[in-house]
Formats: sequence, C-alpha cells, structure tokens
Amino acid sequence: MRPQILSMLQVVKEILVHCASISTREERQAQATNTGNDGVSQDGQDGYTDNQRLRKALVSLCKDGYMEDDSLGPKFKEIASKICRRQGKSFKYLKSLLV
Repeated sequence: MRPQILSMLQVVKEILVHCASISTREERQAQATNTGNDGVSQDGQDGYTDNQRLRKALVSLCKDGYMEDDSLGPKFKEIASKICRRQGKSFKYLKSLLV
C-alpha cells in the first residue's frame, strides 16, 4: 500500500477515536466549569493543550490537505467512508469532527 494511503488510514482512525473523545471530554469540561481555562490545563503559550493542537493539525491535514487535493480527495473520501462504516459511523460524522 502506498505511504499516502497508509497515512490517510491512520489520520482517519486518529480523528474518529482520539479527536472525537477529546472533543466530547473538553465540551463536558467546558460545560461543568466556567473558569478562565475551562478546567483544562494549558501547556503552551498559545492557550491550547497538546490534545487541542493535535486535533487542529489532524483536522487541517484532512480539510486543507486530503479533501482539497484533486488527486487525493476522492481516495481519502473512499478510505474514510470505509473506516467510518467499520466504526459504526458515517462519513458525515467524520466531516462534523473536521470543524
């Protein structure tokens, strides 16, 4: 399998598993507390945690890299759809995480 395809597989899995759980956990923390940093430790001077920076990087890679590229976009959508189905999710769900 080509390296690009392998990296797409890993990125999609990471977003579905890791980023979805980060997003859910941070939303709960934000709702539970209304402090200056929403109860989340901030690791960097930019005010983002490592998990938030990882999520932003993965989302950017998908949105601006794979999905916008004419040659990679269709393959990414095909791979992402298959992985989503195996995880019991829809491609639409994956796209909702890419915000």
